[in-house]
Amino acid sequence: MKYLLTLSLIFYTIVGFGQADEIVTNKIIVQLHKAGLGKEVLISKIQSSKCNFDLSTDELIKLKQSGVPDDVIAAMLNKLGNSTNKVKGEESGTLSDLTPGIYYCKGTPCEYVELETSVYSQANTGSGMLTGLTYGIAKTKNKATLSGVSSNFKIENNSNPFFYFYFDKSTSNNFGNSGGQSVWFASATSPNEFILVKFSISSNKKNREVVTGSWNSYEGMTTGIDDKNKIEFKFEKISKGIYKVFTEKPLEKGQYCFMYAGGATTYGHAPMQKVYDFSVE
Repeated sequence: MKYLLTLSLIFYTIVGFGQADEIVTNKIIVQLHKAGLGKEVLISKIQSSKCNFDLSTDELIKLKQSGVPDDVIAAMLNKLGNSTNKVKGEESGTLSDLTPGIYYCKGTPCEYVELETSVYSQANTGSGMLTGLTYGIAKTKNKATLSGVSSNFKIENNSNPFFYFYFDKSTSNNFGNSGGQSVWFASATSPNEFILVKFSISSNKKNREVVTGSWNSYEGMTTGIDDKNKIEFKFEKISKGIYKVFTEKPLEKGQYCFMYAGGATTYGHAPMQKVYDFSVE
């Protein structure tokens, strides 16, 4: 009797947790399974929680190798299917009416809040003269710099934000390309063409910045965002031209942006370019 009471308390505690803002992932399911919770409890957890599962072939194999019961994996697949259908339903009524761009999903159901673009400039930092005086050892770095230490677009009390990338289905009117005014990322058609970047604050405490390249005599020229400033993200295709974008790991407080990959590799004094910046408070 005492055992049944304890099991019941665990069950209702798990269900209660599912009603909070916790996002249940593959990792959490594996952890709960290894803790000895039965499949009935895990399925109830899945059904009552917000979930963000990766159910690709490789991940399904990992779940099976971890001993997760087939019934639980089936519940995960069913939850993902229901979630996708729900988003499609919202999209057909709201998202499809929006113009191409990147939108933050605020609240439940989603209030689609558009991220505005900010202009960044690229400039050399470090001294080319110092590179010469040190016989090419000292590096001259190139940085993308945004004015101000914080974005005007603030995400508060949410370290697991969702975004929707909306590309015009005709691919001729994407991301600010309306009215025939071509912009540098107008031809983008997939989130794969963007990088999620975390900015550092400049030494003078006036700007946000990230290194986009460097040069010295020994290593030559390197271009691209350093891996330590890149934040891995994943996406699901909701329908043609519409993608749900998210991170598996919570975002730390700080300054971020979605940067078009084609604009992150230019070295030297490049023209003014744009990013979709936001702040996680």
